[in-house]
Amino acid sequence: MLFQLRKPKNMAMRGSPFSLLAEPRKARILSLLSASGPQTPTALAKALGLPLPAVSQHLRLLLAAGLVEREKRGRHSLYSSSPSGIAAATRALSSFLPRPPAHLSARNQIWATVLEVVPGDLVAKVVLATEPGEMVALVTSDAARELSLSPGDRVRAVVKATNVMVMK
Repeated sequence: MLFQLRKPKNMAMRGSPFSLLAEPRKARILSLLSASGPQTPTALAKALGLPLPAVSQHLRLLLAAGLVEREKRGRHSLYSSSPSGIAAATRALSSFLPRPPAHLSARNQIWATVLEVVPGDLVAKVVLATEPGEMVALVTSDAARELSLSPGDRVRAVVKATNVMVMK
């Protein structure tokens, strides 16, 4: 064998904030800190019924992930939840939430079928079949590509003053 994979010496390298919180004991520690404020490892161990070395190890990992903060007071360390760390994890998770569709009044929307897409360097011409006739929309070429517009697609044309937006 030419090389051997080793486990990292620093346990914090083994997990993201999300994988750490998937472990129930770490989640309980963070929940207790959030609910009751700063605590020493000894107080946490007593409140959770866990051995002090286990609580200390969990706190080290949560600290390295930025989910808790430590404040030294003499010989003791007080741990608290980190609002900025939890906010960062929340922002990261929120990127996976579905985006609600834009709400527009029904009077501005016309269902249409794409008849033709003529892409240009900057602008694409989109010809739409509507009831009772046709409509031409000019959209950016990037928007036409992102929407993957092609003849036969059913789309909503949104009329705003003299502008027409196309959504799929």
